[in-house]
Amino acid sequence: FWASGVVTPLKDEGGRLRGFAKIMRDRTDLKRAQDELADSRKRLQALFDNTLDAVLLADDRGRYVDANPA
Repeated sequence: FWASGVVTPLKDEGGRLRGFAKIMRDRTDLKRAQDELADSRKRLQALFDNTLDAVLLADDRGRYVDANPA
């Protein structure tokens, strides 16, 4: 279970601290998606680094921004 939370102080009319409110949100799906994306990036990087063919990456202006060892 992955969660994020926000703690807010609760004060009375005089500004004195009376307690706290905490709101928790379940972020399990977000964490799972982030982990899957990281795994996918690792696999793609391994393919890029280890392929025997030359691979060049260019940006939208046609400038080369990366190349694999081949």
